[in-house]
Amino acid sequence: LCLKNFANHSIVVACTLLEKCGRWLYVNQKSRIRCKKMLDRMMLLRSKRFLDQEKRDLIENAYNASMPSQRAAMIPEKERPTLQKYILFLVRQELANCHSESEARVLLKRLRKLPWDEQCR
Repeated sequence: LCLKNFANHSIVVACTLLEKCGRWLYVNQKSRIRCKKMLDRMMLLRSKRFLDQEKRDLIENAYNASMPSQRAAMIPEKERPTLQKYILFLVRQELANCHSESEARVLLKRLRKLPWDEQCR
């Protein structure tokens, strides 16, 4: 709807939407094609219509915020030892899923049992 009426307030709404959740829409398999078409259409409208510099910058920023950079895809993931991967798993995923104090205590007990020596650093 915002792209059909590509006027002042519609540009701001479309760009704000893409800046805030465009990356998720682009990465999600169900909405990737639609998001890519929307981004391409915005860039086409930007080049064909006469817009002030503020609107052009809004569109450019929304496009850059939505599209994953090629550089980020080229950076390899850091190789970590198995124990360090397990610790990160416990802290990031298991701790986030703890819904009670008893579950958190069990998790802390598992963390305390790990060999905390110089090899973990």
